[in-house]
Amino acid sequence: VVLPFKNIGTAGENDHIVEGIVVDLNTMLSNVDGLKVIGSVSAKTYKDTEKSPTEIGQELNTGTLIQGSIQKSGPQLKINVQVINTTSGEISWAKNFEGIETDLFSLQSQIVKSVGENLDGVVVDESRLNALKKSGTTNPKAYDLVQRAKSLMDGNSKVSTIKAIELYEQAIEIDSNYADAHALLGVAHSDSTGVSIAYPKVAYSNAKKAYELDPISPIISGALGRFKMYSNDPKTSILHFQKAYELSNKENLG
Repeated sequence: VVLPFKNIGTAGENDHIVEGIVVDLNTMLSNVDGLKVIGSVSAKTYKDTEKSPTEIGQELNTGTLIQGSIQKSGPQLKINVQVINTTSGEISWAKNFEGIETDLFSLQSQIVKSVGENLDGVVVDESRLNALKKSGTTNPKAYDLVQRAKSLMDGNSKVSTIKAIELYEQAIEIDSNYADAHALLGVAHSDSTGVSIAYPKVAYSNAKKAYELDPISPIISGALGRFKMYSNDPKTSILHFQKAYELSNKENLG
């Protein structure tokens, strides 16, 4: 399980970026054959926990924890990763990774490959990881906007949803091929039935655009499943949810 990483820096300043990077790592690790990864939503409940690795391991029924910290200074990123054996509570492997925001995916790929190599020699299929890149962006500003919007969506209010929609739209203006931004914009519209009269037409059109950009993204397939469910098309909805589950393995789609 990948636990929430600590944000090294001004409190609250880059929390959304740190959380986004960890969720991305969780998704990438979930796509490595031989690794069983617990969903990021379950892991998120252990943010700032005082429980020991052994206690967490027992509660989640896992023998390995991945934790660490992220320090962002301008465009520079420094990510510390630790692999912990929950039986002994000891750190079995640790390493620092450094890079720049525009090369975030490459940095994350290095982390995933290193973690795999140090977990019983699991071989990482680089082509499978590279396929995940299609739904992302190399533009730091667009990435920042999407992570801010995702944090706002956790607020579950009309005001936060409206603001999140604005941020997703800004991200798409910066990078029109940012597939995840299109999909999440659609999800935001679907969650705003009392906010936006454009739903479901706009919501579904955004998800379709995202699917055209990246047909193998679990986020996008999950979004399409939601829209078809709300459109009273349960059969098609189930097909999209099944595809999303297969693509993401164990990753939470909620």
